[in-house]
Amino acid sequence: MFSAGFHRLIYLVGIAMLLVGMPLSPAMMSISQFILLINWIAEANYKTKLDTLKQNKSVLMVLGLFALHLIWLFNTTDFVYGLSDIKLKLPLLIIPFVLGSAIKISTQELNRFLLLFISGIIVASICCIFKLWGWIGEPIDDIRKMSFIISHIRFGLMISLAIFASAFLVIKGDYQLTSKFLLGTVILWLLLFLIIMSAMTALLITGLISIGGVIIVAKKKSSIAVFTGISIACIFSIVGFLYWTSYLYNKQFSLVEEADISKLDKKTAEGNNYYHSPNSISIENGMYVYHHICENEIAESWKIRSSIPWNGKNTKGKNIQGAMYRFLTSKGLRKDKAGINALSAEEITAIENGVTSIDLFNKSALFKRIHQTIWELGNYRMGIPAGGNSLTQRFEFWKAALIISKENLFFGVGTGDVKQAYIDLYNKDDFGLGTKYRKRAHNQYLTFLVTFGLFGFAFFLVSIIYPFMIKQHPLFYVFIAIVLISFLNEDTLESQAGATFFAGFYGLLLSGRAITPKNTPV
Repeated sequence: MFSAGFHRLIYLVGIAMLLVGMPLSPAMMSISQFILLINWIAEANYKTKLDTLKQNKSVLMVLGLFALHLIWLFNTTDFVYGLSDIKLKLPLLIIPFVLGSAIKISTQELNRFLLLFISGIIVASICCIFKLWGWIGEPIDDIRKMSFIISHIRFGLMISLAIFASAFLVIKGDYQLTSKFLLGTVILWLLLFLIIMSAMTALLITGLISIGGVIIVAKKKSSIAVFTGISIACIFSIVGFLYWTSYLYNKQFSLVEEADISKLDKKTAEGNNYYHSPNSISIENGMYVYHHICENEIAESWKIRSSIPWNGKNTKGKNIQGAMYRFLTSKGLRKDKAGINALSAEEITAIENGVTSIDLFNKSALFKRIHQTIWELGNYRMGIPAGGNSLTQRFEFWKAALIISKENLFFGVGTGDVKQAYIDLYNKDDFGLGTKYRKRAHNQYLTFLVTFGLFGFAFFLVSIIYPFMIKQHPLFYVFIAIVLISFLNEDTLESQAGATFFAGFYGLLLSGRAITPKNTPV
Protein backbone atom coordinates (compact mmCIF):
# COMPACT_ATOMS: atom_id res chain seq x y z
CA MET A 1 0.00 0.00 0.00
CA PHE A 2 2.82 2.38 0.90
CA SER A 3 6.27 2.55 -0.65
CA ALA A 4 9.33 0.92 0.83
CA GLY A 5 10.75 4.41 1.44
CA PHE A 6 7.70 5.38 3.47
CA HIS A 7 7.95 2.28 5.66
CA ARG A 8 11.66 2.92 6.12
CA LEU A 9 10.89 6.46 7.26
CA ILE A 10 8.33 5.22 9.80
CA TYR A 11 10.87 2.65 10.99
CA LEU A 12 13.48 5.36 11.59
CA VAL A 13 10.93 7.62 13.30
CA GLY A 14 9.94 4.71 15.56
CA ILE A 15 13.54 4.17 16.63
CA ALA A 16 13.98 7.90 17.21
CA MET A 17 10.89 7.99 19.46
CA LEU A 18 12.15 4.94 21.33
CA LEU A 19 15.53 6.53 22.08
CA VAL A 20 14.10 9.91 23.11
CA GLY A 21 11.38 8.23 25.15
CA MET A 22 13.79 6.13 27.22
CA PRO A 23 14.83 8.99 29.53
CA LEU A 24 11.84 11.26 28.97
CA SER A 25 8.57 9.36 28.61
CA PRO A 26 7.52 5.79 29.49
CA ALA A 27 4.43 6.39 27.34
CA MET A 28 6.60 7.26 24.34
CA MET A 29 8.65 4.10 24.95
CA SER A 30 5.49 2.01 24.61
CA ILE A 31 4.03 3.95 21.66
CA SER A 32 7.29 3.72 19.71
CA GLN A 33 7.31 -0.07 20.03
CA PHE A 34 3.70 -0.21 18.84
CA ILE A 35 4.63 1.93 15.82
CA LEU A 36 7.61 -0.28 14.99
CA LEU A 37 5.57 -3.46 15.22
CA ILE A 38 2.57 -2.17 13.19
CA ASN A 39 4.91 -0.80 10.54
CA TRP A 40 6.72 -4.16 10.39
CA ILE A 41 3.42 -5.98 9.84
CA ALA A 42 2.09 -3.45 7.30
CA GLU A 43 5.30 -3.51 5.26
CA ALA A 44 4.94 -7.29 4.70
CA ASN A 45 7.90 -8.83 2.83
CA TYR A 46 8.04 -11.34 5.67
CA LYS A 47 10.25 -13.95 4.02
CA THR A 48 13.07 -11.49 3.40
CA LYS A 49 12.79 -10.14 6.92
CA LEU A 50 12.82 -13.56 8.54
CA ASP A 51 15.79 -14.60 6.40
CA THR A 52 17.61 -11.48 7.62
CA LEU A 53 16.70 -12.32 11.20
CA LYS A 54 17.99 -15.88 10.88
CA GLN A 55 21.39 -14.53 9.87
CA ASN A 56 21.62 -12.42 13.02
CA LYS A 57 22.46 -15.06 15.60
CA SER A 58 23.11 -12.51 18.34
CA VAL A 59 19.59 -11.13 18.05
CA LEU A 60 18.17 -14.65 18.03
CA MET A 61 19.94 -15.28 21.32
CA VAL A 62 18.30 -12.30 23.02
CA LEU A 63 14.94 -13.37 21.59
CA GLY A 64 15.66 -16.63 23.38
CA LEU A 65 15.59 -14.73 26.68
CA PHE A 66 11.99 -13.79 26.02
CA ALA A 67 11.22 -17.35 24.95
CA LEU A 68 12.57 -18.53 28.31
CA HIS A 69 9.81 -16.64 30.06
CA LEU A 70 7.19 -18.29 27.87
CA ILE A 71 8.62 -21.79 28.19
CA TRP A 72 8.97 -21.53 31.97
CA LEU A 73 5.24 -21.01 32.31
CA PHE A 74 5.19 -24.83 32.40
CA ASN A 75 6.63 -24.53 35.92
CA THR A 76 4.20 -21.83 37.07
CA THR A 77 1.13 -21.85 39.28
CA ASP A 78 0.45 -18.10 39.35
CA PHE A 79 -0.36 -17.40 35.69
CA VAL A 80 -1.67 -13.90 36.43
CA TYR A 81 1.73 -12.81 37.72
CA GLY A 82 3.49 -14.83 35.02
CA LEU A 83 1.59 -13.17 32.19
CA SER A 84 2.14 -9.77 33.82
CA ASP A 85 5.89 -10.45 33.88
CA ILE A 86 5.82 -11.52 30.22
CA LYS A 87 3.97 -8.30 29.33
CA LEU A 88 6.71 -6.35 31.11
CA LYS A 89 9.36 -8.19 29.07
CA LEU A 90 7.68 -7.57 25.68
CA PRO A 91 10.48 -5.11 24.70
CA LEU A 92 12.82 -8.15 24.69
CA LEU A 93 10.63 -9.58 21.91
CA ILE A 94 9.40 -6.61 19.90
CA ILE A 95 12.51 -4.45 19.61
CA PRO A 96 15.14 -7.11 18.75
CA PHE A 97 12.67 -8.85 16.44
CA VAL A 98 11.87 -5.69 14.42
CA LEU A 99 15.38 -4.23 14.40
CA GLY A 100 17.04 -7.58 13.79
CA SER A 101 14.93 -8.33 10.71
CA ALA A 102 15.10 -4.88 9.10
CA ILE A 103 17.62 -3.50 6.65
CA LYS A 104 20.64 -2.56 8.66
CA ILE A 105 21.01 1.11 9.46
CA SER A 106 23.91 3.13 8.13
CA THR A 107 26.74 4.60 10.15
CA GLN A 108 25.32 8.07 9.57
CA GLU A 109 21.88 6.99 10.77
CA LEU A 110 23.33 5.33 13.85
CA ASN A 111 25.31 8.45 14.77
CA ARG A 112 22.18 10.56 14.42
CA PHE A 113 20.29 8.17 16.66
CA LEU A 114 23.04 8.43 19.25
CA LEU A 115 22.81 12.22 19.11
CA LEU A 116 19.04 12.01 19.61
CA PHE A 117 19.50 9.75 22.64
CA ILE A 118 22.13 12.08 24.09
CA SER A 119 19.80 15.05 23.53
CA GLY A 120 17.00 13.25 25.36
CA ILE A 121 19.35 12.54 28.27
CA ILE A 122 20.37 16.20 28.45
CA VAL A 123 16.75 17.38 28.50
CA ALA A 124 15.89 14.80 31.17
CA SER A 125 18.86 15.86 33.30
CA ILE A 126 17.77 19.52 33.12
CA CYS A 127 14.24 18.51 34.16
CA CYS A 128 15.76 16.67 37.12
CA ILE A 129 17.69 19.77 38.15
CA PHE A 130 14.45 21.76 38.03
CA LYS A 131 12.89 19.08 40.23
CA LEU A 132 15.78 19.41 42.68
CA TRP A 133 15.32 23.18 42.81
CA GLY A 134 11.59 22.77 43.46
CA TRP A 135 10.51 24.22 40.10
CA ILE A 136 8.67 20.99 39.18
CA GLY A 137 6.20 19.23 41.47
CA GLU A 138 6.59 18.80 45.21
CA PRO A 139 9.89 19.31 47.08
CA ILE A 140 12.00 16.16 47.49
CA ASP A 141 13.59 14.78 50.67
CA ASP A 142 16.07 12.46 48.92
CA ILE A 143 18.52 13.58 46.24
CA ARG A 144 17.84 10.40 44.25
CA LYS A 145 14.19 11.40 43.86
CA MET A 146 15.25 14.18 41.52
CA SER A 147 15.05 11.48 38.83
CA PHE A 148 11.26 11.53 38.73
CA ILE A 149 10.59 10.19 35.21
CA ILE A 150 12.30 6.82 35.59
CA SER A 151 14.21 5.23 38.48
CA HIS A 152 17.49 6.93 39.28
CA ILE A 153 19.42 3.68 38.78
CA ARG A 154 18.10 3.07 35.24
CA PHE A 155 18.56 6.74 34.42
CA GLY A 156 22.12 6.53 35.70
CA LEU A 157 22.84 3.61 33.35
CA MET A 158 21.47 5.59 30.42
CA ILE A 159 23.61 8.59 31.37
CA SER A 160 26.68 6.35 31.54
CA LEU A 161 26.02 5.10 28.00
CA ALA A 162 25.37 8.67 26.81
CA ILE A 163 28.78 9.70 28.16
CA PHE A 164 30.54 6.95 26.23
CA ALA A 165 28.40 7.56 23.14
CA SER A 166 29.46 11.23 23.24
CA ALA A 167 33.10 10.22 23.58
CA PHE A 168 32.71 7.80 20.66
CA LEU A 169 31.25 10.54 18.44
CA VAL A 170 34.07 12.91 19.41
CA ILE A 171 36.68 10.32 18.44
CA LYS A 172 35.02 8.61 15.48
CA GLY A 173 32.36 11.03 14.29
CA ASP A 174 32.90 13.16 11.20
CA TYR A 175 32.13 16.45 12.92
CA GLN A 176 33.63 19.91 13.00
CA LEU A 177 35.70 21.06 15.95
CA THR A 178 32.81 23.14 17.33
CA SER A 179 30.51 20.09 17.43
CA LYS A 180 33.18 17.99 19.12
CA PHE A 181 33.69 20.74 21.69
CA LEU A 182 29.96 20.71 22.44
CA LEU A 183 30.03 16.94 22.84
CA GLY A 184 32.96 17.28 25.20
CA THR A 185 30.94 19.79 27.22
CA VAL A 186 28.07 17.29 27.30
CA ILE A 187 30.40 14.66 28.76
CA LEU A 188 31.49 17.04 31.53
CA TRP A 189 27.89 18.04 32.28
CA LEU A 190 26.67 14.45 32.49
CA LEU A 191 29.55 13.48 34.77
CA LEU A 192 28.75 16.47 36.99
CA PHE A 193 25.07 15.51 36.95
CA LEU A 194 25.87 11.97 38.12
CA ILE A 195 27.79 13.50 41.01
CA ILE A 196 24.91 15.87 41.83
CA MET A 197 22.46 12.95 41.74
CA SER A 198 24.82 10.81 43.86
CA ALA A 199 24.39 8.01 41.32
CA MET A 200 27.01 5.72 42.84
CA THR A 201 26.18 2.71 40.68
CA ALA A 202 26.48 4.72 37.46
CA LEU A 203 29.62 6.52 38.63
CA LEU A 204 31.25 3.23 39.60
CA ILE A 205 30.33 1.64 36.26
CA THR A 206 31.52 4.68 34.30
CA GLY A 207 34.78 4.74 36.23
CA LEU A 208 35.53 1.04 35.84
CA ILE A 209 34.78 1.02 32.11
CA SER A 210 36.81 4.19 31.59
CA ILE A 211 39.82 2.67 33.35
CA GLY A 212 39.45 -0.56 31.41
CA GLY A 213 39.04 1.34 28.13
CA VAL A 214 42.10 3.50 28.73
CA ILE A 215 44.23 0.43 29.48
CA ILE A 216 42.98 -1.43 26.39
CA VAL A 217 43.56 1.56 24.09
CA ALA A 218 47.00 2.18 25.60
CA LYS A 219 47.94 -1.44 24.98
CA LYS A 220 46.91 -1.25 21.33
CA LYS A 221 48.09 2.24 20.45
CA SER A 222 51.07 2.97 22.72
CA SER A 223 54.53 1.71 23.54
CA ILE A 224 55.10 -0.72 26.39
CA ALA A 225 56.42 2.13 28.55
CA VAL A 226 53.30 4.27 28.01
CA PHE A 227 51.02 1.29 28.54
CA THR A 228 52.82 0.38 31.77
CA GLY A 229 52.67 3.96 33.03
CA ILE A 230 48.94 4.29 32.33
CA SER A 231 48.23 0.92 33.92
CA ILE A 232 50.15 1.87 37.07
CA ALA A 233 48.32 5.23 37.23
CA CYS A 234 44.96 3.46 36.98
CA ILE A 235 45.93 0.97 39.66
CA PHE A 236 47.09 3.77 41.98
CA SER A 237 43.77 5.57 41.41
CA ILE A 238 41.83 2.48 42.49
CA VAL A 239 44.12 1.82 45.45
CA GLY A 240 43.89 5.48 46.49
CA PHE A 241 40.10 5.37 46.47
CA LEU A 242 40.08 2.15 48.48
CA TYR A 243 42.55 3.63 50.98
CA TRP A 244 40.36 6.73 51.41
CA THR A 245 37.20 4.68 51.99
CA SER A 246 39.15 2.44 54.40
CA TYR A 247 40.20 5.56 56.32
CA LEU A 248 36.58 6.72 56.55
CA TYR A 249 35.52 3.28 57.75
CA ASN A 250 38.18 3.09 60.46
CA LYS A 251 37.42 6.63 61.60
CA GLN A 252 33.76 5.69 61.95
CA PHE A 253 34.05 2.30 63.62
CA SER A 254 37.37 2.11 65.48
CA LEU A 255 36.33 2.42 69.15
CA VAL A 256 37.71 5.33 71.16
CA GLU A 257 35.18 5.02 74.01
CA GLU A 258 34.91 2.64 76.94
CA ALA A 259 32.42 -0.13 76.21
CA ASP A 260 31.97 -1.34 79.81
CA ILE A 261 28.86 0.46 81.14
CA SER A 262 29.99 0.02 84.75
CA LYS A 263 32.97 2.26 84.04
CA LEU A 264 30.97 5.09 82.44
CA ASP A 265 29.92 8.31 84.21
CA LYS A 266 26.63 8.01 86.07
CA LYS A 267 25.74 11.71 86.44
CA THR A 268 25.61 14.73 84.15
CA ALA A 269 27.24 18.03 85.06
CA GLU A 270 23.77 19.08 86.26
CA GLY A 271 23.63 16.10 88.62
CA ASN A 272 21.03 14.12 86.65
CA ASN A 273 21.29 10.43 85.85
CA TYR A 274 22.72 9.18 82.56
CA TYR A 275 21.17 6.26 80.70
CA HIS A 276 23.50 3.81 78.94
CA SER A 277 21.87 1.22 76.70
CA PRO A 278 23.26 -2.23 77.58
CA ASN A 279 22.55 -3.41 74.02
CA SER A 280 24.03 -0.41 72.25
CA ILE A 281 26.12 -1.30 69.22
CA SER A 282 25.44 1.74 67.03
CA ILE A 283 28.64 3.78 66.67
CA GLU A 284 29.55 7.23 65.35
CA ASN A 285 33.23 8.15 65.01
CA GLY A 286 34.23 5.40 67.42
CA MET A 287 31.73 6.32 70.17
CA TYR A 288 28.49 4.61 71.18
CA VAL A 289 25.38 6.51 70.13
CA TYR A 290 23.21 5.24 73.00
CA HIS A 291 25.57 5.92 75.89
CA HIS A 292 25.47 9.07 78.07
CA ILE A 293 21.82 9.97 77.48
CA CYS A 294 19.77 12.26 79.71
CA GLU A 295 16.40 12.73 78.06
CA ASN A 296 15.09 15.29 80.56
CA GLU A 297 17.99 17.65 79.89
CA ILE A 298 17.73 17.08 76.13
CA ALA A 299 14.00 17.85 76.11
CA GLU A 300 14.46 21.12 78.01
CA SER A 301 17.56 22.29 76.13
CA TRP A 302 16.36 21.30 72.67
CA LYS A 303 13.05 23.15 73.23
CA ILE A 304 15.00 26.37 73.64
CA ARG A 305 17.14 25.80 70.51
CA SER A 306 14.57 24.45 68.05
CA SER A 307 10.89 24.76 67.15
CA ILE A 308 10.77 21.02 66.37
CA PRO A 309 10.04 18.79 69.41
CA TRP A 310 13.02 16.67 70.42
CA ASN A 311 10.92 13.53 69.86
CA GLY A 312 9.23 14.87 66.70
CA LYS A 313 9.96 14.59 62.98
CA ASN A 314 12.70 16.35 61.06
CA THR A 315 12.12 18.14 57.74
CA LYS A 316 12.49 14.80 55.93
CA GLY A 317 9.71 13.19 57.94
CA LYS A 318 11.97 10.98 60.05
CA ASN A 319 12.45 10.89 63.82
CA ILE A 320 14.71 13.77 64.78
CA GLN A 321 15.91 12.00 67.92
CA GLY A 322 18.04 9.45 66.08
CA ALA A 323 19.79 12.08 63.96
CA MET A 324 20.30 14.27 67.04
CA TYR A 325 21.92 11.46 69.04
CA ARG A 326 24.16 10.47 66.14
CA PHE A 327 25.22 14.06 65.44
CA LEU A 328 26.07 14.75 69.08
CA THR A 329 28.02 11.49 69.30
CA SER A 330 29.95 12.24 66.11
CA LYS A 331 31.19 15.46 67.74
CA GLY A 332 32.19 13.67 70.92
CA LEU A 333 29.37 15.35 72.83
CA ARG A 334 27.06 13.69 75.33
CA LYS A 335 23.31 13.60 74.97
CA ASP A 336 22.57 16.13 77.72
CA LYS A 337 22.17 19.87 78.31
CA ALA A 338 25.86 20.58 77.79
CA GLY A 339 25.86 18.68 74.51
CA ILE A 340 22.84 20.55 73.11
CA ASN A 341 24.22 23.92 74.20
CA ALA A 342 27.55 23.16 72.52
CA LEU A 343 25.86 22.99 69.12
CA SER A 344 25.95 26.02 66.85
CA ALA A 345 22.78 27.42 65.28
CA GLU A 346 23.90 26.03 61.92
CA GLU A 347 24.35 22.58 63.45
CA ILE A 348 20.88 22.71 65.00
CA THR A 349 19.47 23.49 61.55
CA ALA A 350 21.48 20.64 60.06
CA ILE A 351 20.00 18.17 62.58
CA GLU A 352 16.53 19.50 61.77
CA ASN A 353 17.27 18.73 58.11
CA GLY A 354 18.31 15.16 58.86
CA VAL A 355 22.12 15.49 58.95
CA THR A 356 23.39 12.69 61.18
CA SER A 357 27.10 13.45 61.61
CA ILE A 358 29.47 16.39 61.88
CA ASP A 359 31.41 14.68 59.09
CA LEU A 360 28.44 15.33 56.78
CA PHE A 361 28.03 18.98 57.75
CA ASN A 362 28.18 21.13 54.60
CA LYS A 363 29.35 18.15 52.54
CA SER A 364 28.23 17.23 49.00
CA ALA A 365 25.41 14.77 48.37
CA LEU A 366 27.89 12.30 46.85
CA PHE A 367 30.14 12.37 49.92
CA LYS A 368 27.06 11.85 52.10
CA ARG A 369 26.10 8.85 49.96
CA ILE A 370 29.58 7.33 50.30
CA HIS A 371 29.54 7.97 54.05
CA GLN A 372 26.08 6.40 54.30
CA THR A 373 27.31 3.30 52.47
CA ILE A 374 30.28 2.96 54.82
CA TRP A 375 27.97 3.43 57.81
CA GLU A 376 25.64 0.73 56.48
CA LEU A 377 28.50 -1.73 56.00
CA GLY A 378 29.85 -1.13 59.48
CA ASN A 379 26.46 -1.54 61.12
CA TYR A 380 25.77 -4.67 59.10
CA ARG A 381 29.08 -6.13 60.21
CA MET A 382 28.12 -5.47 63.83
CA GLY A 383 24.81 -7.25 63.43
CA ILE A 384 22.40 -4.31 63.13
CA PRO A 385 19.41 -5.27 60.92
CA ALA A 386 19.82 -4.15 57.32
CA GLY A 387 16.19 -3.21 56.59
CA GLY A 388 15.93 0.21 54.97
CA ASN A 389 19.64 0.44 54.10
CA SER A 390 20.11 0.65 50.35
CA LEU A 391 23.21 -1.52 50.04
CA THR A 392 23.26 -3.92 52.98
CA GLN A 393 19.63 -4.98 52.67
CA ARG A 394 20.62 -6.30 49.26
CA PHE A 395 22.86 -8.82 51.02
CA GLU A 396 19.76 -10.21 52.69
CA PHE A 397 17.89 -10.23 49.39
CA TRP A 398 20.76 -12.24 47.89
CA LYS A 399 20.69 -14.70 50.78
CA ALA A 400 16.97 -15.20 50.24
CA ALA A 401 17.48 -15.68 46.49
CA LEU A 402 20.19 -18.30 47.04
CA ILE A 403 17.98 -20.23 49.45
CA ILE A 404 15.08 -20.22 46.97
CA SER A 405 17.33 -21.23 44.07
CA LYS A 406 18.88 -24.03 46.11
CA GLU A 407 15.41 -25.44 46.79
CA ASN A 408 14.55 -25.19 43.06
CA LEU A 409 17.98 -25.84 41.63
CA PHE A 410 17.43 -27.23 38.14
CA PHE A 411 14.22 -25.63 36.84
CA GLY A 412 13.67 -22.68 39.19
CA VAL A 413 10.29 -21.57 40.49
CA GLY A 414 8.89 -20.63 37.08
CA THR A 415 8.01 -17.33 35.42
CA GLY A 416 4.98 -16.59 37.57
CA ASP A 417 5.98 -17.87 41.00
CA VAL A 418 8.94 -15.63 41.82
CA LYS A 419 6.90 -13.22 43.94
CA GLN A 420 5.18 -16.01 45.87
CA ALA A 421 8.47 -17.82 46.47
CA TYR A 422 9.85 -14.74 48.24
CA ILE A 423 6.64 -14.25 50.22
CA ASP A 424 6.74 -17.85 51.43
CA LEU A 425 10.39 -17.59 52.46
CA TYR A 426 10.01 -14.22 54.19
CA ASN A 427 7.06 -15.57 56.15
CA LYS A 428 9.46 -18.14 57.60
CA ASP A 429 12.41 -15.76 58.07
CA ASP A 430 12.34 -12.04 57.34
CA PHE A 431 16.17 -11.80 57.51
CA GLY A 432 15.89 -8.81 59.84
CA LEU A 433 14.27 -6.76 57.08
CA GLY A 434 10.82 -6.22 58.54
CA THR A 435 7.66 -6.33 56.45
CA LYS A 436 8.35 -3.05 54.65
CA TYR A 437 11.65 -4.13 53.09
CA ARG A 438 10.90 -7.66 51.89
CA LYS A 439 11.98 -7.42 48.28
CA ARG A 440 13.38 -9.50 45.44
CA ALA A 441 17.05 -10.12 44.73
CA HIS A 442 18.05 -6.77 43.19
CA ASN A 443 20.51 -8.87 41.21
CA GLN A 444 19.55 -9.93 37.69
CA TYR A 445 21.76 -13.00 37.75
CA LEU A 446 20.13 -14.30 40.92
CA THR A 447 16.67 -13.39 39.65
CA PHE A 448 17.21 -15.50 36.54
CA LEU A 449 18.65 -18.33 38.65
CA VAL A 450 15.60 -18.26 40.95
CA THR A 451 13.19 -18.09 38.00
CA PHE A 452 14.72 -20.58 35.57
CA GLY A 453 17.09 -22.73 37.60
CA LEU A 454 20.47 -23.89 36.32
CA PHE A 455 19.23 -24.84 32.85
CA GLY A 456 17.61 -21.52 32.10
CA PHE A 457 20.39 -19.59 33.80
CA ALA A 458 22.99 -21.33 31.60
CA PHE A 459 21.11 -20.24 28.47
CA PHE A 460 20.92 -16.69 29.84
CA LEU A 461 24.71 -16.58 30.26
CA VAL A 462 25.32 -18.00 26.78
CA SER A 463 22.94 -15.46 25.20
CA ILE A 464 24.83 -12.62 26.86
CA ILE A 465 28.32 -13.94 26.09
CA TYR A 466 27.68 -15.08 22.48
CA PRO A 467 27.78 -11.59 20.85
CA PHE A 468 31.32 -11.11 22.16
CA MET A 469 32.43 -13.93 19.84
CA ILE A 470 31.46 -11.85 16.80
CA LYS A 471 32.89 -8.48 15.81
CA GLN A 472 30.42 -5.81 16.87
CA HIS A 473 30.10 -2.04 16.92
CA PRO A 474 32.60 -0.62 19.47
CA LEU A 475 29.81 0.91 21.55
CA PHE A 476 28.14 -2.48 21.86
CA TYR A 477 30.96 -3.70 24.12
CA VAL A 478 30.61 -0.61 26.30
CA PHE A 479 26.84 -1.01 26.44
CA ILE A 480 26.96 -4.69 27.36
CA ALA A 481 29.61 -3.98 30.02
CA ILE A 482 27.30 -1.35 31.56
CA VAL A 483 24.44 -3.84 31.58
CA LEU A 484 26.44 -6.78 32.95
CA ILE A 485 27.86 -4.73 35.83
CA SER A 486 24.42 -3.31 36.61
CA PHE A 487 23.07 -6.88 36.83
CA LEU A 488 25.17 -7.33 39.99
CA ASN A 489 23.34 -4.63 41.90
CA GLU A 490 19.93 -4.40 40.27
CA ASP A 491 17.12 -6.34 38.57
CA THR A 492 17.76 -4.26 35.46
CA LEU A 493 15.35 -6.19 33.21
CA GLU A 494 12.51 -6.26 35.73
CA SER A 495 11.11 -2.87 34.74
CA GLN A 496 9.84 -1.28 31.53
CA ALA A 497 12.68 1.25 31.44
CA GLY A 498 15.36 -1.38 32.08
CA ALA A 499 14.00 -3.93 29.60
CA THR A 500 13.53 -1.25 26.93
CA PHE A 501 17.02 0.17 27.48
CA PHE A 502 18.56 -3.29 27.18
CA ALA A 503 16.51 -4.42 24.18
CA GLY A 504 16.71 -1.05 22.43
CA PHE A 505 20.46 -0.68 22.38
CA TYR A 506 21.06 -4.39 21.98
CA GLY A 507 19.00 -4.32 18.77
CA LEU A 508 20.24 -0.92 17.61
CA LEU A 509 23.96 -1.55 18.05
CA LEU A 510 23.76 -5.03 16.53
CA SER A 511 21.97 -3.42 13.56
CA GLY A 512 24.37 -0.51 13.40
CA ARG A 513 26.73 -1.79 10.77
CA ALA A 514 27.95 0.49 8.04
CA ILE A 515 25.49 -0.63 5.37
CA THR A 516 23.47 2.19 3.88
CA PRO A 517 20.16 0.97 2.43
CA LYS A 518 19.55 2.01 -1.15
CA ASN A 519 16.81 4.48 -2.06
CA THR A 520 15.97 5.26 1.55
CA PRO A 521 16.06 8.57 3.38
CA VAL A 522 19.15 9.33 5.43
